Amino acid sequence: MTKVIIIAILLAALYSCANGDSDNVSPASEMLLKQRTVYEIKPDNTYVELNTGRKVKLQYDTISNRVTEQITNREIDYFVDQVSIDTVDAEGFVVNNRMRKKTDGTYVALQDTIPEP
Repeated sequence: MTKVIIIAILLAALYSCANGDSDNVSPASEMLLKQRTVYEIKPDNTYVELNTGRKVKLQYDTISNRVTEQITNREIDYFVDQVSIDTVDAEGFVVNNRMRKKTDGTYVALQDTIPEP
């Protein structure tokens, strides 16, 4: 029975994406988005900041619970791990296949979008 429910949730999420309705997140998609795990930031690795394309050294700030640049302590919205090819948000969660480029050239993850009324 559990497998049937999981398959139904996945199908609902795929249906929502297939219809181009990326701004309106269905309850099934919302549930999938909440099942995220925190990404391990490796201080010796170099990452690419998604919005600027700059190579950066990162750290996870345990006070703010955000990913920041090592040198400036500036928060990084999204970055790409060039080894694993994962896209990660400022909270350290993998957001692969959920990124959307906005008209101003910056990126936003699907769970960050707010449906317009």
